[in-house]
Amino acid sequence: KFFGTLFGQSEKALEHGNTVEDSLHEYDEEYIRYCIELEQTLSTLEAYLHESDDPDTIIPHVLETACNFYGGDWAGFLEVDMDLNLWTPFIWFNKHPDDKTTVLLNEIESSEFLYRWVKAMKNNLPIIVEDREKIKDEFPDEYEMYQRLRIYSVLAVPVKPRPTGFLAVRNPTRH
Repeated sequence: KFFGTLFGQSEKALEHGNTVEDSLHEYDEEYIRYCIELEQTLSTLEAYLHESDDPDTIIPHVLETACNFYGGDWAGFLEVDMDLNLWTPFIWFNKHPDDKTTVLLNEIESSEFLYRWVKAMKNNLPIIVEDREKIKDEFPDEYEMYQRLRIYSVLAVPVKPRPTGFLAVRNPTRH
């Protein structure tokens, strides 16, 4: 993504008569703003974590922080049983007061058709879906699940060994 953005910025610069250096400078400023915001967010979160030892307080705050940082509408921990090919949301934060997590999801979901997610877990790789429409033809079952769950984009990172699952942000709009 970095190089795509970098080269995309370079092409735009040349189209508009700017130099590549001007374009890189703009990109550098954007990246610097991101780094500063990330550091401030992590510092604020760390300060909060020093105030409590209670996981029932800490975990929702961490999920809310992740959701806000990435501009998502939902963040949660999806617990995964790799032996049974099942997953379920364990805990989550939803920005909307009318939380439909338990309505949209089955109590336990099958991961049999989520090949990319299983591979990501096994290889400790993130899942990044910027636009569900882009996977419609290649991964139709995954696409259908995203439709049902109102997922337009998603970021997820594996967490293991215990508990095993993904920390996910639904519909991120930033970073």
